[in-house]
Amino acid sequence: NPAYAGSHGFGGGTAILQYRNQWLGLKGAPTTTLAAAESSFADDRIGLGFTVGRESVGIDTRNDLSINYAYQMELGKGHLGVGFRTSWSQYLSNFSGLVNVDINDPVYAQPEVTISLFAVGAGMYYNTRNAYVGIAMPAVKVVESTSNGTFGSRHIYFHTGMMMGDENATINVEPSVLMAYQKAAPIQMTLGLNVWYDQKYAIGAYIRSQDAFALSTEVFLQEHYRFSLAYDFTISDLQKYSNGTVELMMAYHFYTKPEIKRIKNIRYGGRF
Repeated sequence: NPAYAGSHGFGGGTAILQYRNQWLGLKGAPTTTLAAAESSFADDRIGLGFTVGRESVGIDTRNDLSINYAYQMELGKGHLGVGFRTSWSQYLSNFSGLVNVDINDPVYAQPEVTISLFAVGAGMYYNTRNAYVGIAMPAVKVVESTSNGTFGSRHIYFHTGMMMGDENATINVEPSVLMAYQKAAPIQMTLGLNVWYDQKYAIGAYIRSQDAFALSTEVFLQEHYRFSLAYDFTISDLQKYSNGTVELMMAYHFYTKPEIKRIKNIRYGGRF
């Protein structure tokens, strides 16, 4: 969601590094690496961020670079961000890596095919001290650089969650919902529940419709460093061929004006 950029306020921001290895044991299964950062500027009215990612699935590789801009404003007891995203994606298909294909098919006779795409997206994100809600369409318009036509499809994401319990409590509970929609596929919903101890350590459980059940653990160190580990247990028919999915994430949270943080605890009002 591009509107997340700058949502922490007071010069605050986040830098993350994430790795996901999906469907372990299945040849050609997806692997994803992601690096991103965001921060607030101009007296917290402007948020800027970027994302760099790489994903490999079978013979296909995708490289992404996106830049996010958000305008942040006070609204009620929280802050509303309206964000825009511009991105460039490169798709590479290495057909030479295939075997047992029709040698007379001109498409598979090519050693590799590369396509570059440019996209513009948008999103909105509202957060209070202990709750957040957002909606985003990362690619409202997608244009293929090699032709006059368009390529790709629109995806819509909705996410919301809250931290329940007093901020000084030893135990806090954090439910969350993530929904993804694309017209060619059923709506996918992920329901999650994190249980926090001393606002530093968490264990979580998630269920993703028609796909997987996941467990996670998370730890914050020195109010700046965040480490997460998650493991998905596949519940679809793919469970016959894979050993689940593992995901790792490291993050660094910072404030240039720590004495007047908009959000006292970085786990309140900002999770995605």
